[in-house]
Amino acid sequence: MTSLAHNFDQLIGRQDTGSIKWDETERLFGNKDILPMWIADMDFRSPLPVIEALKKRAEQGIFGYTARPESYLQAVQAWMKNRHGWDIQKEWLCHSPGIITALNIIISIFTQPDEKVLIQPPVYPPFRKAVENQDREVVLNPLVLKNGTYVMDKQDLAKKN
Repeated sequence: MTSLAHNFDQLIGRQDTGSIKWDETERLFGNKDILPMWIADMDFRSPLPVIEALKKRAEQGIFGYTARPESYLQAVQAWMKNRHGWDIQKEWLCHSPGIITALNIIISIFTQPDEKVLIQPPVYPPFRKAVENQDREVVLNPLVLKNGTYVMDKQDLAKKN
């Protein structure tokens, strides 16, 4: 059994490893001496149980399409219940290869071209692009920094309803 302890103090240099977050910073922002916090890319080594599970799967040597077992759906249901107090049905779950793909699909299904879609910056830049990709109009309702925490500007939101 592998220990679940993890070293969050270990610094791992990610420059020159093909990392978009680190290797593309200067090209994207014109400065390589910034802290790139624009992308959901961790700078911690993956936990050993994850690495071991990936190695075990890779040792099979066949990488075809796989089914999601019942245990996968149960794990998602348990996560939502434990973290958010929300009982969800497995029939409600659908899968996407990524959040940006999902946003593009959701916007195309639930809105029509030239309709408005509200986002609340500061957000990950591809959120705005997902709206624009579907020929929708971006409406901004910026979050407000209060006492070190971002909160919704409900008055501004009401005006944009």
